[in-house]
Amino acid sequence: MYEELLELVKGNKIKYHIYMDDLLINVDVSRVEIECNSIKLFIPGGEITIWDSNKIVKCRRPDNLIIQCSHCFRIYNQYGDNIGFVYC
Repeated sequence: MYEELLELVKGNKIKYHIYMDDLLINVDVSRVEIECNSIKLFIPGGEITIWDSNKIVKCRRPDNLIIQCSHCFRIYNQYGDNIGFVYC
């Protein structure tokens, strides 16, 4: 899945979404940096690093959003915690 996500971020305008109890963030990704084994997504006020070893799951759409996506991936950190969605 990492390779599919890598192709998505290279040529598309993408968004980042995370929903947890009392927290909702849904923003455009302002910049992407691709390194040898990671993708860094820069969002207003922070960044998300996705390593090639992270669990990545293709899904229909982000939780709590009733939208149509052409591509959507759920991202997990190294501890198995959901750290959000990348979609377009």
